[in-house]
Amino acid sequence: MLQLVSWSVMLFTLASCQSPQGTYVSAEEYSGGGAQAAEGTRLPAPARVESQAGGGGPVAAGPAGEDEIVGKRREFEGRRRGLHRQAEDLDRKRADLEDKRRKSSLENQSAQAQADVDLAAAERALRLAEQDLEHFVEVERDRRLREDQLTLTSSSDNLTEVAEELAQLEMMYDDSDLGDATAEIVLQRTRRRIRRAEERHALVEAKSRDLRSITLPREEESLRAKRHEAVVKLDNLRRGLEAAALSQAMAQRGLEGEQVDLARKAEDLARDETELEQDMRSWESGLSARGS
Repeated sequence: MLQLVSWSVMLFTLASCQSPQGTYVSAEEYSGGGAQAAEGTRLPAPARVESQAGGGGPVAAGPAGEDEIVGKRREFEGRRRGLHRQAEDLDRKRADLEDKRRKSSLENQSAQAQADVDLAAAERALRLAEQDLEHFVEVERDRRLREDQLTLTSSSDNLTEVAEELAQLEMMYDDSDLGDATAEIVLQRTRRRIRRAEERHALVEAKSRDLRSITLPREEESLRAKRHEAVVKLDNLRRGLEAAALSQAMAQRGLEGEQVDLARKAEDLARDETELEQDMRSWESGLSARGS
C-alpha cells in the first residue's frame, strides 16, 4: 500500500510540472528556473509532445494533455482504492473464518460430551430392560404362579375344612341332647362361614385365572416392549451420532473450502497490486518519454 501511495505522489508531481497553458517544464528547467526568472528570462517550452500511443505523431501540449494526466491519475487512484477495500474485506473474512472455526470446535466438543452422556444412558436403559425381562421370565413369573397356587390351595382347604366342620356339627347335634334352638344357631353360624368361604374361594379362583391369562402375560409383554424400545433408542442414537459426525465433516470441508477461496482471493489481490504497480511504471515511463 505504501508503494501505491508513493506512486500517487509521483503522479501528482508529474502533473504539476505542466503549466495551465500546456507549457511543459523539464526537470532541468525546473531546477534552474528560479535563476532565470530572476533575470527576467522566460523558460522556453516545447510546443508539441509525442502522443502516449507513439503512433499518432506530435500533438500540442495544453489543457487536453493535462486532462489526460489527471484522468489517468484518477484511474490509478480508483484502482488503488478498490484494491485497498478488497484487502479490508479479505481481512474481515479471515477473521470471520477464524471465529467460525472456534465456534465449530466448541460446538463439536459440547455435542460430543452430550453424546457420551446420552449413549451411556441408552446403554444402561437397555441393560436394565434386559435384566428386568430375564428376571421376570426366569424368577418372578414362576414365583408368583407358585404363590397364587398356594393361595388357591389355602382357600380351597379352608372351604373344605369349614364344610367338614359343618358335617361334624350336624352329626354331633343329631346325637346330642341340646335343644333345637342351640343346635340351629351353631349350624347357621357354620353355614354362613361356608358361604363366605365359598365366595372368597370363588374370588381367589377368578384372580388366579386373571393372573395366569392376563396379568402375567401383559407384564411380560410390557417388559419385552420396553426392551425393544431401549434397543431402538440406542440404535437411533448411534445412527444420530454417525449422522452428526458426517455433518461435522461436511462443515469442516466447508471451512476448508472457505480457506482455499480466501487464499485464492489473496493471490488475486497480490497479482492485481503487482499489475497496478507495473501499469503505473509503464505510464510514468511513457509520460517521461513524451516530455523528453
